[in-house]
Amino acid sequence: MAIIDESQIHPHVAATTLWFFGDRSASAYSPSHWRTVLLELISLSDEGHLASLETIYPGEVAAVRLAKTVRSGIDELRRLANLPSSAGDR
Repeated sequence: MAIIDESQIHPHVAATTLWFFGDRSASAYSPSHWRTVLLELISLSDEGHLASLETIYPGEVAAVRLAKTVRSGIDELRRLANLPSSAGDR
C-alpha cells in the first residue's frame, strides 16, 4: 500500500472528496463535473495508473487513497476540510 501524504491534501480537495464519497455535509464543496470525473477515474484506477495520476494530481490521489484505504479516512478528510468529525455529529 502506498504512503499517504496528508500535507498534499488541500481543505477544498478534502471537502470535494468527501462529497464524492457521499458525505454531503460539505455541500458547499460539491465538485464540478470535471472534478467528479477525475475523482471517479482516480477511485477506479490500479496502482500503475495512480502513480501517473499522482504526478499531476497529488492531493486528489492522496485524498481518494485516504478515503478508500484507511479505516478513519473519512474522519481524517473531515479534519483536513475543517469539518466536524462524524463521531462528533452524533
